[in-house]
Amino acid sequence: MNKKHLVTLGLTLATATGTTYAQKSKIREANSAYDKARAALILDKKEEAEAEFNKAKAAADEAVANAETSNNASAWMAKAVTYISMAQLPNFQEQKTYKSGFEAFEKSVSIDPKIENKTSSVDAVVKNAGIFAFNDGINEFNKSNYEAAIGAFDIVNKAFGYKNGAYIKDNKAVFDTIQAQANMYSAYSSYYQKKYEEALPKLEGAIANPITAGTIDLYRVAAMSYGEQKNTAKQLATIEAAKKKFPGNKDIAADELNYYVSLGQQDQLMKKFEEAVAQDPSNAQYISNLGILYLNVATGKDGKAPANAEELFKKAEAQMRKAIELESNNPIYQYQLGNIFVQKADYIATQMNALGSTKADNAKYDGLFNLRTSYLKESLTPFASVVNILEPKQKSKSISPDEKGYLLEALQAMGKIYAAVNEPEKSTEAKAKLKSYE
Repeated sequence: MNKKHLVTLGLTLATATGTTYAQKSKIREANSAYDKARAALILDKKEEAEAEFNKAKAAADEAVANAETSNNASAWMAKAVTYISMAQLPNFQEQKTYKSGFEAFEKSVSIDPKIENKTSSVDAVVKNAGIFAFNDGINEFNKSNYEAAIGAFDIVNKAFGYKNGAYIKDNKAVFDTIQAQANMYSAYSSYYQKKYEEALPKLEGAIANPITAGTIDLYRVAAMSYGEQKNTAKQLATIEAAKKKFPGNKDIAADELNYYVSLGQQDQLMKKFEEAVAQDPSNAQYISNLGILYLNVATGKDGKAPANAEELFKKAEAQMRKAIELESNNPIYQYQLGNIFVQKADYIATQMNALGSTKADNAKYDGLFNLRTSYLKESLTPFASVVNILEPKQKSKSISPDEKGYLLEALQAMGKIYAAVNEPEKSTEAKAKLKSYE
């Protein structure tokens, strides 16, 4: 998921005025300082605005704390408009004053619902609280502070959803989009915290919302969340819905393959990999994975190879050679091709061990021995390619841990195979390299 840009709408913040504010001196003081701050902002005098906001804040705080005005709707509205407006200045943004501002707004209207009618531009109070909350939520999300992000996005919903969005009249499509994105990023935040029970209702809601329904990550994250819960039915249903909505998408195809991998359904997995390769024949990773899958099925469970093992070995080799044709310098594909020949050799060895001691069995044994030897010799070429690709990286100390693992495995295999095919000098050489690189 990409980082999200912030919303800038340049809305005018509300000013709370009227006869109610004349009731108490601290309320009048807060209102006066607020008006001066707004005037300074219009003239781009930020330092002066900041000073006046501090005065307004102090007066409003005192008003709501005072026993005589603590239950006064106008006092709380004075705090609301002051705190929310403060949030547009950089020095106040870290304090997240919009949060306390919206809480003060909720307190004000709970005391006197009619205060809204006595407050000019009350719609801007609601709108700006939501905008500041959204921008803060995105900042926290981008910093991976997911719990803080969720808290901010909750305020977006409260603000824009206040009275079922009664104050969201102009630019409604814009605000609907902001709210939908807030819900989507809140869902992602819950997912990243591994709170799947919390994330899934949000994810499903975002998928159902026409504004965010076209976001492929929602489906993928929902499917992964169901997978974490071991709800394989819902996981597959979500993947299937994504396939229908985003036909041909490679990420969804990969998710489907991983689903079948996790379940270990070999037959179904082979079918899906075959479909994936047919749809994307230049994808070396898919081709390689299909080759490995054929190999796994060919070797069977508990060492018991299936009746069509030889056919599967051939398919495995063919797929791995295709992958190498596409990416000849990929040491993993080279290693896997070498491993296919080793597994074929072991398959032949199993047949040899099952033979009796009759003359016919002895003749068959000799034929199988030669075949096994030929497979072992064939494995040496791709294993040598692994060494040729990775040894320079080893010497230049630029090799990754995974790459070094393949290098050591290839050298170990070569040491054993050369010994098995009666080439002791090459076996000793491979073993010496292995020891020097360990």
